[in-house]
Amino acid sequence: MPDRGAAERALWKGALSPTEGCLTLEELERWSDRRLPDRAKANAHIARCPRCQTELAMLREFQSAATCGELDHRRSRASVR
Repeated sequence: MPDRGAAERALWKGALSPTEGCLTLEELERWSDRRLPDRAKANAHIARCPRCQTELAMLREFQSAATCGELDHRRSRASVR
């Protein structure tokens, strides 16, 4: 009897593994900040790549959480003064 869990893991691994055209995290950050030189090529890739879309969503979530954390820290320091 085949291991269904192993087959499912292999499917997910294949779907989320980087392809030749995938952007690095640094490139995704520059793309997000509109500092990536070849945005047209990156836009086309991101539009069809679940992995890059997922990495970009996680990057945005991380950046959002970091910004909220900085604001909370500033507020707590200001209330101590």
